[in-house]
Amino acid sequence: MIQRCYKYGKYGILSCYKHIDWKLYFGKKEDDECSERGCSHLNRMINALKYYSKVQVMSNESDKQQFLEFVQETYVSLLSDYVHIMARHCEPAHVDEVQAAKSKEFVLINKCDATNCLLLFFSPSDPNKHRFRASKYLLDGDGDVDDSILFYRDLMDSMHCHLVHSIDIGIRIKTTRKKEENERLKTWKDPKFDYVSRLKCRKHKVYVFATKNCHSRGP
Repeated sequence: MIQRCYKYGKYGILSCYKHIDWKLYFGKKEDDECSERGCSHLNRMINALKYYSKVQVMSNESDKQQFLEFVQETYVSLLSDYVHIMARHCEPAHVDEVQAAKSKEFVLINKCDATNCLLLFFSPSDPNKHRFRASKYLLDGDGDVDDSILFYRDLMDSMHCHLVHSIDIGIRIKTTRKKEENERLKTWKDPKFDYVSRLKCRKHKVYVFATKNCHSRGP
Protein backbone atom coordinates (compact mmCIF):
# COMPACT_ATOMS: atom_id res chain seq x y z
CA MET A 1 0.00 0.00 0.00
CA ILE A 2 2.78 2.44 0.94
CA GLN A 3 4.63 1.65 -2.28
CA ARG A 4 1.48 2.26 -4.33
CA CYS A 5 0.87 5.62 -2.63
CA TYR A 6 4.42 6.69 -3.34
CA LYS A 7 4.27 5.57 -6.96
CA TYR A 8 0.82 6.85 -7.93
CA GLY A 9 -0.21 9.34 -5.25
CA LYS A 10 0.75 12.89 -4.37
CA TYR A 11 4.15 11.98 -3.01
CA GLY A 12 5.07 10.04 -6.14
CA ILE A 13 4.10 12.96 -8.36
CA LEU A 14 5.94 15.46 -6.17
CA SER A 15 9.13 13.40 -6.29
CA CYS A 16 9.07 12.90 -10.07
CA TYR A 17 8.13 16.40 -11.26
CA LYS A 18 9.93 18.81 -8.97
CA HIS A 19 10.00 21.66 -11.49
CA ILE A 20 6.21 22.05 -11.15
CA ASP A 21 4.84 24.42 -8.50
CA TRP A 22 2.80 21.87 -6.55
CA LYS A 23 1.90 24.22 -3.73
CA LEU A 24 -0.61 25.84 -6.11
CA TYR A 25 -2.83 22.79 -5.65
CA PHE A 26 -2.91 22.85 -1.87
CA GLY A 27 -4.23 26.36 -1.28
CA LYS A 28 -7.68 27.39 -0.10
CA LYS A 29 -10.45 28.11 -2.61
CA GLU A 30 -11.20 31.44 -0.95
CA ASP A 31 -7.63 32.55 -1.74
CA ASP A 32 -8.24 32.28 -5.50
CA GLU A 33 -8.05 35.49 -7.48
CA CYS A 34 -8.26 36.73 -11.04
CA SER A 35 -6.98 40.28 -11.31
CA GLU A 36 -4.21 42.39 -12.79
CA ARG A 37 -1.88 40.71 -10.29
CA GLY A 38 -2.55 37.33 -11.85
CA CYS A 39 -5.01 34.44 -12.03
CA SER A 40 -4.93 31.43 -9.71
CA HIS A 41 -6.92 29.36 -12.21
CA LEU A 42 -4.44 30.01 -15.02
CA ASN A 43 -1.46 29.35 -12.78
CA ARG A 44 -2.78 25.93 -11.79
CA MET A 45 -3.74 24.99 -15.34
CA ILE A 46 -0.39 25.99 -16.86
CA ASN A 47 1.39 23.92 -14.22
CA ALA A 48 -0.94 21.03 -15.04
CA LEU A 49 -0.01 21.35 -18.71
CA LYS A 50 3.65 21.04 -17.77
CA TYR A 51 2.84 17.79 -16.02
CA TYR A 52 0.53 16.54 -18.79
CA SER A 53 3.22 17.11 -21.41
CA LYS A 54 5.51 14.61 -19.66
CA VAL A 55 3.18 11.65 -19.21
CA GLN A 56 1.68 9.10 -21.59
CA VAL A 57 -1.81 8.82 -20.23
CA MET A 58 -3.16 6.02 -22.42
CA SER A 59 -0.12 3.96 -23.34
CA ASN A 60 1.70 3.72 -20.00
CA GLU A 61 -0.14 2.07 -17.10
CA SER A 62 1.93 3.80 -14.41
CA ASP A 63 1.37 7.22 -16.02
CA LYS A 64 -2.34 6.41 -16.42
CA GLN A 65 -2.80 5.64 -12.72
CA GLN A 66 -0.74 8.64 -11.68
CA PHE A 67 -2.71 10.95 -13.98
CA LEU A 68 -5.97 9.70 -12.49
CA GLU A 69 -4.65 10.39 -8.98
CA PHE A 70 -3.56 13.84 -10.11
CA VAL A 71 -6.91 14.96 -11.55
CA GLN A 72 -9.00 13.39 -8.78
CA GLU A 73 -6.92 13.92 -5.64
CA THR A 74 -4.43 16.71 -6.34
CA TYR A 75 -5.88 19.02 -8.98
CA VAL A 76 -9.38 18.96 -7.52
CA SER A 77 -10.26 22.34 -9.06
CA LEU A 78 -9.50 21.27 -12.65
CA LEU A 79 -13.15 21.36 -13.72
CA SER A 80 -13.85 24.78 -12.19
CA ASP A 81 -10.56 26.13 -13.57
CA TYR A 82 -11.53 24.93 -17.04
CA VAL A 83 -14.89 26.71 -16.74
CA HIS A 84 -13.20 29.91 -15.54
CA ILE A 85 -10.53 29.97 -18.26
CA MET A 86 -12.98 29.38 -21.09
CA ALA A 87 -15.22 32.12 -19.72
CA ARG A 88 -12.66 34.75 -18.71
CA HIS A 89 -9.54 34.00 -20.78
CA CYS A 90 -10.95 32.89 -24.10
CA GLU A 91 -10.25 35.76 -26.49
CA PRO A 92 -7.18 35.14 -28.73
CA ALA A 93 -5.65 38.54 -27.88
CA HIS A 94 -5.92 37.77 -24.19
CA VAL A 95 -4.35 34.33 -24.67
CA ASP A 96 -1.43 36.04 -26.43
CA GLU A 97 -0.98 38.23 -23.34
CA VAL A 98 -1.01 35.17 -21.09
CA GLN A 99 1.61 33.46 -23.25
CA ALA A 100 3.86 36.52 -23.07
CA ALA A 101 3.42 37.00 -19.32
CA LYS A 102 3.96 33.30 -18.57
CA SER A 103 6.69 32.60 -21.13
CA LYS A 104 9.07 31.18 -18.50
CA GLU A 105 6.39 28.67 -17.52
CA PHE A 106 5.47 27.70 -21.08
CA VAL A 107 9.05 26.80 -21.99
CA LEU A 108 8.87 24.09 -19.29
CA ILE A 109 6.14 22.31 -21.23
CA ASN A 110 7.70 19.44 -23.15
CA LYS A 111 8.07 19.83 -26.89
CA CYS A 112 4.82 18.95 -28.66
CA ASP A 113 4.43 15.45 -30.03
CA ALA A 114 1.52 13.15 -30.84
CA THR A 115 1.25 12.11 -27.19
CA ASN A 116 0.87 15.51 -25.55
CA CYS A 117 -0.53 17.63 -28.39
CA LEU A 118 -3.83 16.91 -30.12
CA LEU A 119 -2.79 18.93 -33.17
CA LEU A 120 0.09 16.55 -33.86
CA PHE A 121 -2.01 13.48 -33.10
CA PHE A 122 -4.04 14.13 -36.23
CA SER A 123 -2.72 13.63 -39.72
CA PRO A 124 -3.31 16.93 -41.61
CA SER A 125 -4.66 15.02 -44.59
CA ASP A 126 -6.94 12.71 -42.57
CA PRO A 127 -10.58 13.34 -43.59
CA ASN A 128 -11.88 10.97 -40.89
CA LYS A 129 -10.87 12.73 -37.70
CA HIS A 130 -12.77 11.48 -34.68
CA ARG A 131 -15.68 13.74 -33.72
CA PHE A 132 -15.65 14.52 -30.03
CA ARG A 133 -19.42 14.13 -29.67
CA ALA A 134 -19.17 10.57 -31.03
CA SER A 135 -16.84 9.48 -28.21
CA LYS A 136 -18.08 6.24 -26.69
CA TYR A 137 -17.61 7.45 -23.12
CA LEU A 138 -19.88 10.42 -23.83
CA LEU A 139 -22.56 8.24 -25.35
CA ASP A 140 -22.42 5.74 -22.47
CA GLY A 141 -22.12 8.28 -19.65
CA ASP A 142 -21.37 5.55 -17.12
CA GLY A 143 -18.73 7.53 -15.26
CA ASP A 144 -16.39 4.58 -14.73
CA VAL A 145 -12.64 4.99 -14.26
CA ASP A 146 -11.68 4.63 -17.91
CA ASP A 147 -14.37 7.11 -18.93
CA SER A 148 -13.03 9.64 -16.41
CA ILE A 149 -9.51 9.31 -17.74
CA LEU A 150 -10.67 9.84 -21.33
CA PHE A 151 -12.72 12.88 -20.35
CA TYR A 152 -9.90 14.50 -18.36
CA ARG A 153 -7.49 13.70 -21.20
CA ASP A 154 -9.78 15.52 -23.65
CA LEU A 155 -10.02 18.52 -21.31
CA MET A 156 -6.23 18.70 -21.01
CA ASP A 157 -5.87 18.39 -24.79
CA SER A 158 -8.33 21.25 -25.13
CA MET A 159 -6.41 23.41 -22.65
CA HIS A 160 -3.10 22.65 -24.35
CA CYS A 161 -4.48 23.72 -27.72
CA HIS A 162 -6.05 26.83 -26.21
CA LEU A 163 -3.23 28.13 -24.02
CA VAL A 164 -0.19 26.88 -25.97
CA HIS A 165 -1.40 27.23 -29.56
CA SER A 166 -4.26 29.76 -29.24
CA ILE A 167 -6.68 27.29 -30.83
CA ASP A 168 -10.11 26.67 -29.32
CA ILE A 169 -11.13 23.12 -30.27
CA GLY A 170 -14.69 23.75 -29.08
CA ILE A 171 -15.33 22.02 -25.73
CA ARG A 172 -17.29 23.71 -22.92
CA ILE A 173 -18.58 22.36 -19.62
CA LYS A 174 -20.89 23.24 -16.75
CA THR A 175 -20.61 21.58 -13.36
CA THR A 176 -22.94 21.00 -10.46
CA ARG A 177 -23.05 18.81 -7.36
CA LYS A 178 -24.13 15.22 -8.01
CA LYS A 179 -27.38 15.54 -6.07
CA GLU A 180 -28.50 18.60 -8.01
CA GLU A 181 -30.76 18.30 -11.06
CA ASN A 182 -31.36 21.22 -13.40
CA GLU A 183 -32.52 20.80 -16.99
CA ARG A 184 -31.56 24.40 -17.73
CA LEU A 185 -27.93 23.35 -17.46
CA LYS A 186 -28.36 21.53 -20.79
CA THR A 187 -28.37 24.79 -22.75
CA TRP A 188 -25.44 27.04 -23.70
CA LYS A 189 -25.78 30.75 -24.36
CA ASP A 190 -23.77 30.52 -27.60
CA PRO A 191 -25.84 28.49 -30.12
CA LYS A 192 -22.79 27.03 -31.81
CA PHE A 193 -22.22 24.86 -28.71
CA ASP A 194 -24.58 21.90 -28.56
CA TYR A 195 -25.34 19.80 -25.52
CA VAL A 196 -23.54 16.47 -25.85
CA SER A 197 -23.74 14.52 -22.62
CA ARG A 198 -23.82 14.54 -18.82
CA LEU A 199 -21.02 12.76 -16.98
CA LYS A 200 -20.37 11.81 -13.37
CA CYS A 201 -16.99 12.95 -12.09
CA ARG A 202 -16.53 12.18 -8.41
CA LYS A 203 -18.62 14.78 -6.54
CA HIS A 204 -19.86 16.52 -9.68
CA LYS A 205 -22.18 16.15 -12.59
CA VAL A 206 -20.59 17.63 -15.68
CA TYR A 207 -22.69 18.90 -18.57
CA VAL A 208 -20.62 18.71 -21.74
CA PHE A 209 -21.07 20.92 -24.80
CA ALA A 210 -19.19 21.02 -28.09
CA THR A 211 -19.17 22.63 -31.50
CA LYS A 212 -20.20 20.58 -34.51
CA ASN A 213 -16.62 20.31 -35.81
CA CYS A 214 -14.95 19.56 -32.48
CA HIS A 215 -12.46 16.69 -32.81
CA SER A 216 -10.67 14.58 -30.21
CA ARG A 217 -8.52 11.47 -30.00
CA GLY A 218 -11.46 9.09 -29.45
CA PRO A 219 -12.78 6.55 -28.93
